[in-house]
Amino acid sequence: MSVTITAQIVDVASLIPSTIPPAEEEKLFLPRVFEQRDVAGFDRDHDHDWPLPLESDVFRSMLYQFNDLYVARYVWPEGIDGDTTGRHSGIIPTDKVPDTIKWENALRHTETVTLGRKSWKYANREEFESCMTKQDHILRTLTMHLYFRTHATDSLWISCTTQAKQYYFIGGKQYASRPESAVTARLQSQRIPILSFTGWFPGQTWSEFVGEILAIMLGQLACNFRHEVQDQEVFLVGFFGCQIFIARGFFPLSQIQRVHAKGCSAAETFPLEFSRGYDISRKQDWIEFTQNLQRLLRYLVNGKAKVGGVRACLQANSAST
Repeated sequence: MSVTITAQIVDVASLIPSTIPPAEEEKLFLPRVFEQRDVAGFDRDHDHDWPLPLESDVFRSMLYQFNDLYVARYVWPEGIDGDTTGRHSGIIPTDKVPDTIKWENALRHTETVTLGRKSWKYANREEFESCMTKQDHILRTLTMHLYFRTHATDSLWISCTTQAKQYYFIGGKQYASRPESAVTARLQSQRIPILSFTGWFPGQTWSEFVGEILAIMLGQLACNFRHEVQDQEVFLVGFFGCQIFIARGFFPLSQIQRVHAKGCSAAETFPLEFSRGYDISRKQDWIEFTQNLQRLLRYLVNGKAKVGGVRACLQANSAST
């Protein structure tokens, strides 16, 4: 099935509506390494900069893994500018990152993609399972840590599931997608995905990459739509190269019902919106991304987002108390 995806980078105010008064700000969770440095590197000369308190262990471990993505062979086989000796420093100047894996350079505004019956099936994907697993662990760790430190509520019980398949129908034909993992809300015995995580691997084309994002969104959409028949928003957090982004898809009710029953028309278009890419080993990017992720979590869990599963869970839990 071929469809057209339009993609654009938008500001956070457009991507994630604010649900708090302008005078309030999201909380700042800053690893102590950033109190001394603007870039979190992990070479032997600077490792002592890392603090020891337990509260920092989560961020420390996560940033170590992020550093591994920077210096791993599957990102730069010959190192930076062919220098394999510098691979251990973990401090890579922004202007040395190859343009082909910079998020803003890679994004194409219009792309025709083919939705496979199984979105995760690529010829060389299995070679990079460790890469994908590491990306997913970083996203899950940061998201759940921020959630439980800021927005945890008794009215919505959430957790993470890993590589759970999600099914959707286009013109009566079944398709399957499989995010690396997903934040799920519990409704009785059901786990409803409300925020999916996806990764990137070297050699993946833009068409494959954005096509998989759409497939994951459609799978998440199907899981939520059955709980509330209305327009739906779908959010996703992902990696591209060594940058993290937030994505949003908006799906009108009329399009959902038509595509489900009749399939995609020749002119079918799915508009997707993205944040800029964030390199969380850099202090300012860490601050912006973690605050924007908190903003997204707040928007999801308070029921303001058009996510059918969240609203169904909030209503059911409210009725039972």
